[in-house]
Amino acid sequence: MRYSAKRELQLTVLSSKLPMKHIYHRKCVYLLNQVFDGRKSQRCVMHDHGQWLVWNFTYHPPDLKDDDFNIALLFPVFANVYHVKVTQFGAQRFLKCNCLHYERCGIPCSHILRITNEVEETMIKIQHLKVYQVHYGSPNCEISSKLMQGSTLQTSYEDMGMPISEKCLHKAMNPTDSM
Repeated sequence: MRYSAKRELQLTVLSSKLPMKHIYHRKCVYLLNQVFDGRKSQRCVMHDHGQWLVWNFTYHPPDLKDDDFNIALLFPVFANVYHVKVTQFGAQRFLKCNCLHYERCGIPCSHILRITNEVEETMIKIQHLKVYQVHYGSPNCEISSKLMQGSTLQTSYEDMGMPISEKCLHKAMNPTDSM
């Protein structure tokens, strides 16, 4: 009972400090916090201009009760290495990871967050906004027209990856520079 109250308040989140969490659904913020905290276990290397390899080789064997024959050690271990690259459509730049988490969920994956080390508003699809369900498609509503424009823009950028600002991309590509 006590732990469920902590989860509701999201006091168990280790490191994310999402400044715009009040404008997104609670489930979206929870997932973002989980992914943002998960970036710490990832390792990355920039192997070409605008291309990174990201991996996590930590393995924890399953906890089997009364495992006298060490069956837990016989489970196969597959190391996942993900490829993140910069793509461009017009003047807009994107980060695309081959895990396709952004395409499925509309929030950045831990691999991209390992590279950028921050969450921007442009990284989250507009369907996660609290006002989206209420105002999308409402007649004679300024918010509705903005939401429709954003949704149309997302559709035109489909399969390009996650939009990223020039400032964030510059910091990701030049981690030793101080901006």
